[in-house]
Amino acid sequence: MLPCPPIADASARPRRCRALLGACVFSTCWATSGVADPLAQVTIQWEVPADCPSRAALDKELHRDLEGSQTPGEHLAVRASVQQLGTDTWRVLIRTENGAGQSERTITAHSCTALVDATSLIIAMIIDPETAATHARAIEARSEPPTVTNSGAANSTLSAAPSSSSAPPPAPAVSNSQRNPSTSETKDQNPNTAPIGPPQSPALAARPRPSGLIAAWAAADYGSLPSVTQALGGSLGLLYGPWRGEASFGWWQPQSKTLDSSANSKGGEFGMLAGSAQLCLQAWAPMRFSLSPCAGFELARLSGDPNVFVPQRQSAHSLSPSAQVRALGILSLTEALALRFDFDVLLPLNRPTFGITSDPPKEIFKPAWLALRGGGGVELHFR
Repeated sequence: MLPCPPIADASARPRRCRALLGACVFSTCWATSGVADPLAQVTIQWEVPADCPSRAALDKELHRDLEGSQTPGEHLAVRASVQQLGTDTWRVLIRTENGAGQSERTITAHSCTALVDATSLIIAMIIDPETAATHARAIEARSEPPTVTNSGAANSTLSAAPSSSSAPPPAPAVSNSQRNPSTSETKDQNPNTAPIGPPQSPALAARPRPSGLIAAWAAADYGSLPSVTQALGGSLGLLYGPWRGEASFGWWQPQSKTLDSSANSKGGEFGMLAGSAQLCLQAWAPMRFSLSPCAGFELARLSGDPNVFVPQRQSAHSLSPSAQVRALGILSLTEALALRFDFDVLLPLNRPTFGITSDPPKEIFKPAWLALRGGGGVELHFR
């Protein structure tokens, strides 16, 4: 506090002190009001699916990336559109416009949360590269080189030196050692991630993370048993990038067949249990839906139980392997939950015959040359 100067008139001392104090408060408020707000003239459109972080999360990251910045605010318009390409693949298209012109940048990550961090860092690099560099952190994402459109001939040559009005430069590879990270950031840090920027080599690109899946499904089958039947089953699998490996097991509802249509005709009831393994490759993935061709192998246990009109009532069973091809569609509801639709074609490599041992033997049932199967279900992805 400033000391009051000596005043001959003691009654004037309080008035003079109050005047000095008021002047100090006014000057302090005026100086504070002049501090630059780097986001004062920035407008942002944040277009994301419902299960992505909100605009508030982006604003929080922006204030952290620009903490301590003294750069005066300049006009900058940003439009960021996020889409989910697959189960664990997200992409954001960032369009920016300022005095230097327009620019577009595409970033891909394995979560929408990572795209929030990446978008914030890109915007901060446009506004104040030096301050953003001091707060740079590793983000697990891939960025394509930006597309820049200049607004005039004066901007036809881009400067190599970064400035607040230039198009977004690649984020520098700044280590977290340049600032003091919080405890939560230290715990969440992934040592295998890399800062956002144009990939310099394939080795720097973000690697897919494997995840598991568990599924329950129902299907209709034609050709495996005497008539169209229903099947219930489940699957366990592993997802790695566009690849999917899956093992399934199912139960087929038994179906009856007789030698003829008479009331006392000999026949039986036939059922099936089957296990299979498939390998799929994602070939088409617009938005939340993906389509994958699959190839695999199925081993079925066919069984037959004779009816009361068969003289020697003895159950029979046989193993039947089949080659299998599948078209698999996946509709992602959230990052962890999806609906599945599949259509299978099976070619039996062994077609066991069920019949009555007599002279001559009489065949009751034999699987078809080709089996068709279609169904759907729900699956849960986990790490």
